[in-house]
Amino acid sequence: MTRYMVLYKANPSAWPVDPKQFVNVLEGTFAGGDQLLASGALKEVGWFSPQEGYGIFEADSKDKVLGMVQPFFPYYSQEIREIVSWENAKEALLGSARMAAEGRASEFPARTPLRPQAERNPRRAPSSTTARKS
Repeated sequence: MTRYMVLYKANPSAWPVDPKQFVNVLEGTFAGGDQLLASGALKEVGWFSPQEGYGIFEADSKDKVLGMVQPFFPYYSQEIREIVSWENAKEALLGSARMAAEGRASEFPARTPLRPQAERNPRRAPSSTTARKS
């Protein structure tokens, strides 16, 4: 199953100013977090400050995570990022670097930095007729 990190940040303008209503919203937030932890989809949750924190989810897709965090909006804004494991990232990054080292950069998508500039944008390729002579 894929892991996702959700970075969340409180939207102060959405929170009530009345202390009793504030406590109600905060209690609801913690109840929602407890429910996600109990379901097993939320593996870890923590805080960086009273306004910001993170959650680690396991889900089949990003849209499933999106659905799980949506109830916390507008009180919190969320950024969802897919986590690539160390082994998978190592394999992917070394594989593409090795392809580039073997001169197989043309197999990369056109907008990748591993392709030579001339291959990425042929119109900008230096030509022998436009090169300056010293």
